[in-house]
Amino acid sequence: MNEKNKYKIAIDTKIKVGGASKIYLRLRFNGLKHDYYFGIDWPIHLFDPQASNLLPRFTCDNEVEGKNIIIGDILSRASKVFTSAYFDKIELTIPTFLDRFKNFVSSTDNFFNYWHNKLENLNNKEIITNQTYRRHKSTRKQLIEFNKNLILPINKIDTQYIQSYDAHLRKRKKYAHNTVCGFHKDFKKYLSLAVEDKLIDINPYKYFSFNFKDGIRDALTALELKKLKEFFIKTKGGDKKEILRRFLFSCVTGIRISDSRQVSANMIRNNALILNEFKGSSRNQKTTKIPLGSFAQELIKGCDGLLFAVFSNKHINEQLKIIAAQAEIDKNLTFHCARDTFGTLFIEMGGDIKSLQMLMGHTNIKTTMIYLKMSDERRQNLMANFDTLLS
Repeated sequence: MNEKNKYKIAIDTKIKVGGASKIYLRLRFNGLKHDYYFGIDWPIHLFDPQASNLLPRFTCDNEVEGKNIIIGDILSRASKVFTSAYFDKIELTIPTFLDRFKNFVSSTDNFFNYWHNKLENLNNKEIITNQTYRRHKSTRKQLIEFNKNLILPINKIDTQYIQSYDAHLRKRKKYAHNTVCGFHKDFKKYLSLAVEDKLIDINPYKYFSFNFKDGIRDALTALELKKLKEFFIKTKGGDKKEILRRFLFSCVTGIRISDSRQVSANMIRNNALILNEFKGSSRNQKTTKIPLGSFAQELIKGCDGLLFAVFSNKHINEQLKIIAAQAEIDKNLTFHCARDTFGTLFIEMGGDIKSLQMLMGHTNIKTTMIYLKMSDERRQNLMANFDTLLS
C-alpha cells in the first residue's frame, strides 16, 4: 500500500445522545481524509484503537462480538480492495476506493454479510415485498443459529453442509417438511445470486433436491360455512369475532392471508375489491377484480382504512381452532382453509376453472386445478353415502 494511502478504524470524538460515538473506516489518500461510517456506534472509552476492537459495555455483552466481526470484515474488505487495485493496475482515489469497497465481494467473504447486503438491496429497490423481506431475514437467522458462528465463507458451503443443515432443521428443530423446504428455497436463492455474481461456480443445491408436498387440503362444505356464519353472528366482540370476520371474508372472496392483512377501504370500488396481490416479487404484481356479494359487503360495512385488525398468523390459526371446536366443526381450521373453501365451493356451484384462476390470481392454471380435484373427491365421498345408506 502506498505510504500516502492509509486506512484504519477510528472513532468520532463527538458523543451522540445516549453516550455513543460513530465508528469509521478512516481513509487517507494523498493528503485527503475521508471517514466512512458503516453503522456502528460505541462508547468512546470502550474502543481500543490499537487493536481496532470494541470492548464490552457490561458483563455478557451479546452485541460486542458481532460488531467486532463486522469491523474485522470491513478491514479485510479494505485490504482486498487495495490488493485487487494493485493487480488491476488501478490508481485509487477516495471515490474509486469507496466504489470498489461497497461492491467488493470475494468467494471467501462472509455469506451472512453477502445475504444481508443483497436482501437490503432487493428491499430498497422494491424487488421483493415486505413479507418476503421478513421471511428472508428469518431464514438467515435460522442459518446463523445452525452455523453457531457469524462467519460463513461463501466457498465453504457445499452439499454436505446443506445436508447437515437439513438434518438440523428436521431432527433438532423438528420443523415440518414444507417448512424445511421453505428454508432451503431461501438459502438456495442467495447461493444462486452468488453464482450470478461469479463468487462461486456452481450452486451446491445442484446436488441437493427438495420438493414441497401437498398438504391436507380441508375446505369447508356449504353447510359448515353456514354454521360459521351463524356462529359469527352470535359471537360478541373481541379477537375471536374479528378473526372470524376476516376468515369469512376470505371464504367468499378467496384472498390470501397476506392480502387480507393489507386490503383497505379505498380498494373497494363499485361493490368489487380491486386487489394488487402482494404475494411474490413486486415486479410480478397482478391486479385482480373480485366482485363482492352481499355477505362480503356486510362483513366490511362501515370500515375505514385497513379492513381488518392486524394479528400474527400464529394467533389467527390458534383462534380458528378454538372457533372450529366451539362451532362444532370437525376440521383442522387454518386461514388457508378459507381460500380452499372459496375455490372448492366456486367449482361446486358451477363456476368454470378459467374464471376461478382469474379470481384467485393464479399464474398457472395447474395451481387452480387442485380445486377441481378437491371438488371431485367430495362428490365421490357423497356418492359413497348411498352405499352406506343401502347396506
